[in-house]
Amino acid sequence: MSPDQRRSRRIARWKLVKRLMLSLFLGGAITFLPLILQAVFLDPDSPNLSTMRFVATFLYWPSSFLRWGGLDCPNADSIADKLTCAGIALTVDIFIYSALCFALLTRINERRRMTGA
Repeated sequence: MSPDQRRSRRIARWKLVKRLMLSLFLGGAITFLPLILQAVFLDPDSPNLSTMRFVATFLYWPSSFLRWGGLDCPNADSIADKLTCAGIALTVDIFIYSALCFALLTRINERRRMTGA
């Protein structure tokens, strides 16, 4: 293997690692930013709770897949079980949103490479 081939493989590996790290960061940001903004800016006593419902649906829709895996979070009895379910749901959210971000970043990279930019 020539030095140029090794260098191009090393650069390609580095770009892959950068996309992975960026997608993990973006997945975490997509998951936790709505929680933080909701806690800071929304009043839970207001009669209009449509924003809170949207954020809750946005965050916890992947947890509906956990029922297929045998984890029944809506029927959790103790607070510890409910917190465990919430932690698992947020972890699943981070991985799903990170995978979506990774796929999007890879697609953008391929398009950029095809156009020569």
